[in-house]
Parts: sequence; structure tokens; C-alpha cells
Amino acid sequence: MVNDSIKITYLFVSGRKSRTTSKEKYAREFFYSYDYFKNKYKSTEIIEFNDVTKYSKILKKLLSYIDRFLRKILKFPIFMHEIVNLKNFSRIMNTDILVITNDRIGFSILPIMLAKKISRKRYLSSNVFVLGLFSNLGNNFIQKFIQKIVLSFYFSTYDNFIFIGKSEYEFAINYAEKYSNKFEYIPFSIDEKFWTNSKNKKDNDILFIGNDGNRDFEKLNKISTILNELDFVYVTKNIKKEEIKQDNVTLVEGHWNYNFLTDTDIKEFYERSKLTIIPLKDSIQPSGQSVALQSMSIGTPVLISKTKGFWDHTYFKNRENIYFIDGECSAEDWAKRIKEILSNKKELENISRRGEKLIKDNFNLESFNKKMENIVGL
Repeated sequence: MVNDSIKITYLFVSGRKSRTTSKEKYAREFFYSYDYFKNKYKSTEIIEFNDVTKYSKILKKLLSYIDRFLRKILKFPIFMHEIVNLKNFSRIMNTDILVITNDRIGFSILPIMLAKKISRKRYLSSNVFVLGLFSNLGNNFIQKFIQKIVLSFYFSTYDNFIFIGKSEYEFAINYAEKYSNKFEYIPFSIDEKFWTNSKNKKDNDILFIGNDGNRDFEKLNKISTILNELDFVYVTKNIKKEEIKQDNVTLVEGHWNYNFLTDTDIKEFYERSKLTIIPLKDSIQPSGQSVALQSMSIGTPVLISKTKGFWDHTYFKNRENIYFIDGECSAEDWAKRIKEILSNKKELENISRRGEKLIKDNFNLESFNKKMENIVGL
């Protein structure tokens, strides 16, 4: 039975509204249980950045100047001009449950949240997904002091902070113990019903997918140059065609938020590749998470840098269901490891099978949705 008495509002940067109105099939993990709640609670809506109305253009310009100043001083992702307007103000003020899907949005709607608290309007919960919040912490004493004050205010404003990487979650508890009762950990999970193998022929050797700043694009290019006998496919918008000198690389422009490719296109790249590689720079942010889980769910093994931010060391074991390589390893080390992996077909098949089972058993949307329902207070 659909409940229409509870209003739920999801806030995203972009890429969701266009998918929900498209005829194309899409994976649901980056909706963070929106579809699940929409089926149960009729008044579940999406707000995205740049949902701008005509009457808010002056406000948008003023806020953009304030944003620039605050970003320069605080080093936090503040973009009020992208989301603060009268329409969004009204929706957020009158919603029962807020699900804010990253810190950029969390910081950007702080003025509205303050108004909501001052008005003493009753609501169930405000929930923020934390993704790389601590990546920009300052090095000098003054900046650290200012950021500590800002983060204390941030943590006091919202009810729950949801971490999808265990390392980042543990860092947060140590950094802000006072607010640790607000911190929740849910392992990032994928739409395992979508990411299944259609048994396409594996006619590509190595696949790389990704755009975030923690991907090591320079090392990637060195690896493909060394392994010029292997075919590589890059799916990214952060490498330009002129940067690629080697002829064994196929570059495909891709970015999830902008729908350059459908999820079905991405799925086919996984299916047709023998190995997915994820070279990363060291960070506590759980980078490479979605690509690794999607690839493993389809049965394409993953080789990934072992970083401080790797999301779960309990389930993921080197040469059992995934391949790890030390984050400090050179491109030459990567090339050597890739050749070793591809030469051992029996082990590759076993890791493919065990990795696929791991994801479908432990990192599926059903368990993620139930945990989300509990956290938001439904």
C-alpha cells in the first residue's frame, strides 16, 4: 500500500531526473533508495542542482559571489547558488525526510536547514551521505581550527551522516567523537539485478572507468604504454584524445551525471573485458567503489590500488575475490601484475566466480534499502 502522508525529498547534483523519465533501463544504486521509497511513499520527490526558476536569478548571482569567497576561505564545497531558490526552499521546509546525497549539497543548503530549525517545524530526519568530506582538511593550525568549527556546526545541523566506506566512517568517529552517535555506516551496494552477465564475448583485454580526482590517470597512461600488446578501453571525460599517444587505447567519453553513455552501454564494456583496473591516488575517500562492485557483479575481475580509503577489508581478500596492488607501486609494477593475472586463467576464473557471488550475496540493494529505511526513521 502506498503511503501519501509522508513527504520525502532527495537532493542530487544531477543525472537522476533524466533517467527516471527515460525509456532506457538504468541501474539504481546511485539513487540511494529513492526508487524503493517512491514505491512506498507517494510524495517522494527529487531536487537537483540548477533547478533554477526565473525569479531566483538575482539571488543566484549574489550567492555565487558568496560561494566563491567561502570556498576560498574554508576549502569546503559550497555552491548555494546552484540550489538555493524559493521553490526549493518551500519544498525543503515542508518535507518530513531529507536525503542529501553528498556534502556539496549538505553545505549548500545550510541556510535553508537553519531556517527549518528556527521555524521549529516538525520533521522526521535529515540525512547526509558523506563522500570525501575529510579530503580537503587544512595543514596549518589556523585553517584546521576554522574547519573544525565549521564541521562542528555542520554535524550539529543534520540528524544522520551516512558513510559508504568503512575507513572514512572510522576516521569521522575519531575526528568528531562528540557527534559519533549521528554517524552510520552502510556498505555501498549495487543493483545486482541489473549488473548481470549477458555472456558477451570478451574481446577487450583491459577496462578503465572513472572520473573522480583520486583516479591516477597519469599512471594509467603509463601502464597502457608499457603493455602495448594489450587492448585498453578508457571510459572517462578526464583524458583528452590528444593525451593518448599509444594506438592500443580506445577512448570513450563517459560521465554518469551527464548521460554520455547509458548504463547498458557501461554494462557491455564490463562484459567484454577480461580485467578492470582501478589505479588510485591514496585517500581516505572510498574511490573506485561503484566500478569495482559493478565489474565484480558481472564477473569481470578487478585489480585496484590498496589505499587508506578502501571501503571494506573484511569481505574483500586479495587473490580470493579481488586483486590488490600497493598504492605506491609504479606503472611497471602494475604492468607486471596485469600480465601475471591474465596468464593464470584458472585463478582468473575462480576469482571471477567468487567475486560475483560476494557482491550478489552481500552488496545488494535489498539489504541497502532496509538499512536506509531504518536510518531515516521509517
